[in-house]
Amino acid sequence: CPTSRMSVRLGRSTTGALCPDGKQLEQDSTRSRCSFNVAMGVMLSPLRCVSRVLARTAIIFINLKKELEKRFTYTVSLCYYLGMAYGRRKRRKSSSQSAGFYIFAALVVLAVGALAYVGGSSIVDTTLRSDVESVQRADDPTGAEAPEPPADEKAEEEIEEAVKETVEAQESGEEDDAAEAEAARAEAALLAETALAELPDEDEFAEADESAPVPPSDPTMYLDVPKLGISGAIVAGGEAGLELGTQLVSGAPWVPGSNTYIAGHRVGFPGTGSDRIFYSLPSMAAGDTVSLTDSNGEVYTYQVTEVFAVTPYDVWVTAPTGSDMISLQVCTETPEDWWTIGPSLMSSGPESGRLIVRAVRV
Repeated sequence: CPTSRMSVRLGRSTTGALCPDGKQLEQDSTRSRCSFNVAMGVMLSPLRCVSRVLARTAIIFINLKKELEKRFTYTVSLCYYLGMAYGRRKRRKSSSQSAGFYIFAALVVLAVGALAYVGGSSIVDTTLRSDVESVQRADDPTGAEAPEPPADEKAEEEIEEAVKETVEAQESGEEDDAAEAEAARAEAALLAETALAELPDEDEFAEADESAPVPPSDPTMYLDVPKLGISGAIVAGGEAGLELGTQLVSGAPWVPGSNTYIAGHRVGFPGTGSDRIFYSLPSMAAGDTVSLTDSNGEVYTYQVTEVFAVTPYDVWVTAPTGSDMISLQVCTETPEDWWTIGPSLMSSGPESGRLIVRAVRV
């Protein structure tokens, strides 16, 4: 019975738990459910068959569509390749026809050229023969000999005179050239004697060599500024110079035309050679003296010519000017304020100034 696959709404049968009337009622309801399920199964079976048929029909149509698409693609590809092959064949045929035409035209040109060459050579041979015959006839005249032209004695004399004049002119021209060459040699000899006379003698060369400064092996120098009480302050390159005394920024006194640029601190580091070394540099004036001594003991003396202030960006003050000079630099509060010890001076920022004391060698 189909009820075995369906749940019973009123509960399962419990034999012995109901009275005889209840059991009868349960059996009647079970029969009615069974008959209903059978009737529904009979009614729904055609519908199930129709749905299956429709599903199978849809599957057949889908497969047919895919097959038609494959065949259509294959047909299009086949047509494309057939068209390409036909086009290549047609191009080959047209190219072969063009090649045949060009070969035929080349043969025609060659034939015409051969005919022209043969005909031209025969014409040239005929022309040459006729020319040779005419020349032979001219060399062997049958008539009387041609009369000789009369001699012109006056013309011969004129030719001889012209030749003599030409020879004399050439000789006179050679004499003039020789005179000019001799004058040029004499002038060159005079110039050489003058140049030799102006050259300095060996003693002057020796004096010049002795006066020229010899570059020391040790670049360390010592600074003296009597007005500031500075004596033997160390001048060295790099940051170490600012701690030991002053820093050599650029230049050297033994280099001709050099601007020996030296920088120092206004306050400096206590207990070192830089402590307040250029504190009173603003008091320098024109006429004051500055001297440098190198490690060889050579002394270079300078005299102050100008004192001025610039901004930190005016680096042109370090460039040489063509004369032997020395430049001393120290920081200031501003380019206008040379004496105040303030934050701008201590930080050496862009608002601060740079006091420059320039002196030329004496």
